[in-house]
Amino acid sequence: MKKLLLLFSLLLTQWGFAQVKEPIVSINSPNWQTFYTGIENYVYIKVCGYSSEAIVVSVDAGKIKKAPHTFNEYIVYPPTDVSTIDLIVSVRIGNTLKKLSTEKYRVAALPPPVIKIGAYEGGKISMAQLLARNTVYAESPVFTQNVHYEVREFTYTIIPNNSSFKPITERVIGNTFTPAMIDWIATMKMGDKLIISDASIFLDDKIVPFKQTCIFTLK
Repeated sequence: MKKLLLLFSLLLTQWGFAQVKEPIVSINSPNWQTFYTGIENYVYIKVCGYSSEAIVVSVDAGKIKKAPHTFNEYIVYPPTDVSTIDLIVSVRIGNTLKKLSTEKYRVAALPPPVIKIGAYEGGKISMAQLLARNTVYAESPVFTQNVHYEVREFTYTIIPNNSSFKPITERVIGNTFTPAMIDWIATMKMGDKLIISDASIFLDDKIVPFKQTCIFTLK
């Protein structure tokens, strides 16, 4: 009988510890504890044992809202005048709001976009790879959602490896290789360089300050 009472007492103690154990908070954001200004920053938050309706998420600066058509995704809009913000996760239990987690995030300006031809950012490239991708793109170097850059103009320069030939330069309107550009690329030899520069890039119809030069060397 004493053994049964002792076992029952141990079970009650373990059950009591289980009852007071804090819920597990899961926070997933793609950019390593960084929120970028001027864009929507998505973060996925889940609290084990609680529905999304019971979770309350707030920030100590800027704004946050629940992403549409999802259960556990939120969008953070950090202000430009702070270096960090706190992301606070709470749960509503009856009429009580219980804070579970506070995570600090760095606030930074969005890095400049990266110029690409297809999936290539520069370096050595074959003629087949170059001609198969006839469009100049601009992409963010960090993960973003709903951020789409538009290349409206760019300059290309072909510098022959043989110094006896003069470089070829043309300004292109749009982001697609012109017939003349394709013809010039087709004449390139091993070691010749194709340089994309002075790109006119827009985001949400606003021009993005951009100085990057993308250099390809034919292999």
